[in-house]
Amino acid sequence: MRIRLGEVVAALKAMTAVPVAVLTNGSLLSEPEVRAALAEADLVVPSLDAGDDATFQRVNRPHTAINFADMVDGLREFRKGFSGQLWLEVFLLGGITSTPSAVGRIAALAHRIRPHRVQLNTVARPPAESCAHAVLPASLEALAALFSPPAEVIADYARVPGSPGEAGEAEVRALLARRPCTLDDIAYGLGLHRNEVLKHLGHLLRQGGITRETVGGRDYYAAARARADEESSTE
Repeated sequence: MRIRLGEVVAALKAMTAVPVAVLTNGSLLSEPEVRAALAEADLVVPSLDAGDDATFQRVNRPHTAINFADMVDGLREFRKGFSGQLWLEVFLLGGITSTPSAVGRIAALAHRIRPHRVQLNTVARPPAESCAHAVLPASLEALAALFSPPAEVIADYARVPGSPGEAGEAEVRALLARRPCTLDDIAYGLGLHRNEVLKHLGHLLRQGGITRETVGGRDYYAAARARADEESSTE
């Protein structure tokens, strides 16, 4: 095994009683040695984001050596011999894979694979490309019903604000230097009241230390690039 994945799984299981979960794009499960390497994991969560090869090429942009039909067959074969839990994650893009027909094709493949659970996800943070759009919550719930049994919606549309905490402006800026966040993300992650977060965000915006971008009707805040690069160089 090129990356000695089986040894890694075995070592983790020997170290702790906590179940071992493996997240994977599933593209190499067509290879018997990869399936064997994952056989001892407790939970494997592969992705299936398309119902046909043309959509797979458009959405996933795979390596030329990856064959869509072989990948699906690999998922089926892995499920047959796997004694643990197999959860299938389906990431949907608005306007591309968010139609009933597109999701119906994915659901048909999922029916053949027979995962223990199907989870639907979508864009929840500013994407790397502007063409990647989120599927609205109501639409995602409706599309989940196309799976049998219905899929579970796991998209992180919003978080519950935390209770008042001791984090300050420096902690807010440090969090935003790592990744873009909504107001509620910051409140939840740092245990701050939303009003306290708003105060810090307003001050940071006026200073030019952070930026604000609206994606899918939600405001995301991020550290200004020059400031983020400067902070990274000092860590």
